[in-house]
Amino acid sequence: DMSRAGLRPGLAGLNAVVDAYAKSADGPGAERALRSIEACGMAPDAISFTSVMDAYARAKDVEKVEQWFAGMVAAGVRPILESHSILIKALSNDGRFDDAEAALDRMRQGSLAPNLVVYSSLVSGMARH
Repeated sequence: DMSRAGLRPGLAGLNAVVDAYAKSADGPGAERALRSIEACGMAPDAISFTSVMDAYARAKDVEKVEQWFAGMVAAGVRPILESHSILIKALSNDGRFDDAEAALDRMRQGSLAPNLVVYSSLVSGMARH
């Protein structure tokens, strides 16, 4: 156990754990990993929140993706390009194109320029429906 050895994991290492759960589409596991960041006395960053969003997006739980995006903003953490991309992709894949376009507009208003990945996510979701 790291704590008994007097070692404390860093945020980057804990974010890697959150991301591992995300890659397995394990939203609850990613949430627990994010909570462990808080339990270690650290504040989750945009990468932490985005990884939880990614877990739920991979599990096709769009409501949870939206909740975690809103939670990130409420926590005062500025969403990064990947946060917006995951939200837009989840909404688009769910057939919620108006919501995806609204998220794209909010992204632009937040001074982040959408890239090819963001536009491709929107278009590929539209192509599926």
